[in-house]
Amino acid sequence: MEQEQIEQTLQSLGDKNVPGLHRVQQVIDIMSGVKDGNADSKQVAREIFSRLENAAVDEEVKEKAEQLDAILKQVESSPMRPATFIGVHILDDSKREHATVIMDNGEMAYLPIANTHEVKRLKLGDRVMVDAHMKILVHPAGDGMHFGLEARFERKIDDRHIEVVTQQDLKSVLLSGPELIEQIRKGEVKPGASIVTGAGGHIGSYALPAPAEGISHYKFLDRGAIPDVRVDRDIGDPSPVIAQIALHVREEMTRPELRRKFRLRPCITRLLEGVSGSGKTLAIQAIHRLLYEIMSEITRVPVKELPHRVFRMKTSQMLSMWFGESDKNIDRLFDEVEQRAEEKFNGFVLPVMVVLEEAEGVGRHRGGDSIYDRIMTVVLQRLDPNREGLSNKLVVFLSTTNEPHLVDPAFLRRIGGSVVHFGRLDRDGFNSVLKKHVDGLPSEKPWKQIITAVNEQLFGESDRGVVALDFQGHQEPAIKYKRDFLTGALIDRAVQSASQEAWELSLGKDPEIGLTAGMIAKSLDHQVLSVAHQLVPENVHNYLDIPDGVRVTRVRRIPQNA
Repeated sequence: MEQEQIEQTLQSLGDKNVPGLHRVQQVIDIMSGVKDGNADSKQVAREIFSRLENAAVDEEVKEKAEQLDAILKQVESSPMRPATFIGVHILDDSKREHATVIMDNGEMAYLPIANTHEVKRLKLGDRVMVDAHMKILVHPAGDGMHFGLEARFERKIDDRHIEVVTQQDLKSVLLSGPELIEQIRKGEVKPGASIVTGAGGHIGSYALPAPAEGISHYKFLDRGAIPDVRVDRDIGDPSPVIAQIALHVREEMTRPELRRKFRLRPCITRLLEGVSGSGKTLAIQAIHRLLYEIMSEITRVPVKELPHRVFRMKTSQMLSMWFGESDKNIDRLFDEVEQRAEEKFNGFVLPVMVVLEEAEGVGRHRGGDSIYDRIMTVVLQRLDPNREGLSNKLVVFLSTTNEPHLVDPAFLRRIGGSVVHFGRLDRDGFNSVLKKHVDGLPSEKPWKQIITAVNEQLFGESDRGVVALDFQGHQEPAIKYKRDFLTGALIDRAVQSASQEAWELSLGKDPEIGLTAGMIAKSLDHQVLSVAHQLVPENVHNYLDIPDGVRVTRVRRIPQNA
């Protein structure tokens, strides 16, 4: 049977206008011919079954396509995760294209593509969205956001790779998007510029713009309250450095031309050196307060309304575990100080004070640690009073140390335009400090009599000594007495202890009871002996005045009367 006849037969079977019984009879006749072995009937039957199979396949494909479309719509409407597009690749075990992406946690994935048309427009570094289970790339994110860790740009390697230095001061090679590469090619991104890295630090995504002139936020500015420490009220034996700095600031604010006549610089540096408890911090607090009182007097602005002008150079803030960050912190501090010093207030040039306590933490001897050597180099460069950034600005730089022998000599010269020694109190200093501490406290007798009595015990002949120090190369030991331990901090602790005893007695007996010479003397004895108990040859210089160049070989405690 010819193909044309077969088509006519099949068309008749599928024609709805032909009565159904007639079409059924046609099928019966065809099947009978197949049974009898008729070749034409077999050919028609084969064509019928072939077309029925194809029709079934088309329906199945249509059904599967509808299911896939529903799945894609469900994926797009469900939670998705952001990722960074790398490129399109054909995997070895698949002939279909897969998208290579990096998740924000740095994990890499090869995903089937839901919309191949949109993916063709993607470039390396573009943000995309994947389904929550990381099984398919859905569509571009289009958010244009750039965020992540910073790195320092070093150089362009090729059209896809750049070299950067991370916060750990390690060199790394990153992928880079074409836009960033084009910026680098045009010279818009110089070596040293900050690069935002995304995708877990694998891609350089964005070059940060260069900072604007000046600093908008002061990181190291002390915004705390002004210390309520007044020289006439709180310091019994004030160091001359307090009055010297006050005079310096007052004259610079009122008659700077007179100082320029003698070529005196506005910048002043002082190193306060001495044992713990000798009053260095108290002196700095008094200077802090005094500077604000001078500024208030000259500008006629209340102290509380004056701007913050004090910076704290804290070792914990300066030194970083990341190599290179400490240098940046020190540079940032000096940039802030110099900018603040240029800012006028109501037409007045106000002083800026920088405080570095425990200078040995930053300015230790060079040669032992390369990291500290590098930090010291930066500090010495920025802390030069002759440098233009400081020489013409009213900056008061104060630092303290209990361990001057640990401080680098060059640092001492820069930071200590003058070294001010804070030591233990002599008899006059002790009397002055004690008077300030007991002023206004209830007493059993007039304070003049009590202080005289305490003096006799501390500075009289009855003191047999507290410790005997053996020096290398010396036969006779050096006897140290109670009066050799006296500092402002020790007197403060002793008065507090005596006041505690008097208060406890007033609870059970006479509420009008006051302090006595015996209470204060006993408290002083207790404080001195507590210090003496801690002495060993290695730490004696922290608590007692020892001649330079002498080494203590032994500390012997002298028995005391009960």
